Amino acid sequence: MHNGIALDVSDLSVFFDIVQRSILQGPTGDFIDYLSDLNIRRGLKLVTNFLTSGHIQADRAISSYLKGDVKYTFPSHEIFKGTILDSLNNSKRAEPSASIYLIPG
Repeated sequence: MHNGIALDVSDLSVFFDIVQRSILQGPTGDFIDYLSDLNIRRGLKLVTNFLTSGHIQADRAISSYLKGDVKYTFPSHEIFKGTILDSLNNSKRAEPSASIYLIPG
């Protein structure tokens, strides 16, 4: 990695298992479903935002799993920030990628 941190993971699918458990099931899965409003492209954009955002701590997720916590999921606030805020651009403020008014309730 560019910052000098080395991470040795024999099976990176562990990370995607954590992602699947965290954002595609339960209340957070419903959250993404509501925000995507049955639009598959919007849903994929939200998941992509989550995976590429700086708001998640992937290293903590993987290290927890490697230490035996196989039920680890990302905290709700990381999922919210990671899906809603587009990746930060140096010249622009973060803009929400979805309207909170789309959420039924």
